Amino acid sequence: MAGSAYLTDVTQQGTVVGWTETVGDEFRQQAIAGTVRNGLTTLPGPVAGTNSVARAAAGRYIVGSAVLTGGSEDLASAVRWEPTGPQALPGTQPDARAVNDLGTVVGSDANLGAVIWIDGDEQPLPALTAGGDSFSTSATVATNNNTAAGVSADAQGRTRPVTWSCTS
Repeated sequence: MAGSAYLTDVTQQGTVVGWTETVGDEFRQQAIAGTVRNGLTTLPGPVAGTNSVARAAAGRYIVGSAVLTGGSEDLASAVRWEPTGPQALPGTQPDARAVNDLGTVVGSDANLGAVIWIDGDEQPLPALTAGGDSFSTSATVATNNNTAAGVSADAQGRTRPVTWSCTS
């Protein structure tokens, strides 16, 4: 791999994920995945020409973000990679941080704060303080037993660890 490589997670099956970063005529980030034995390969972006970062993996799923650059503004999206390819997740500047073995994704949305994506549908997770700043709440852990974890600001503005129990 050219440039620098950053690994951010490893699954129970030994798959590692992360990204490469190259600086030359243009800055480029490319999501990668693989194993120590078989090597690392790049993951396709949801749109050709995107910069992408893989942050977490579980089972057959990988999550991260992709940014399409070069237009009048950068277009960012949370991404869930499946064996069939990448899926852009909905939201306003969404950021996928974790995934479980079932493909449930958690992260954040610029307008909603902490969110969960179930089957690609985005739902907000409640903050500790009603009407609080959406940037003060984020989800960073997704378990296989319907629990998500992250942080949220309390009434005094202090960041506190939180868990959410998610049921359908």
